[in-house]
Amino acid sequence: HVHQNLGGSKHFKCPHCGHSMPRDWNGALGIFLKALRDTACVDGSAVTLL
Repeated sequence: HVHQNLGGSKHFKCPHCGHSMPRDWNGALGIFLKALRDTACVDGSAVTLL
């Protein structure tokens, strides 16, 4: 989920499920997952291992 109005908050809290984590970690995780998706094997096997 992309939260548009974080302001100065140091934590991201998903409005859908309530999951909370430091926003820097959340950003790094999002970048990692996007890179993995974009470079995964043709059959997607690398993504399903996570």
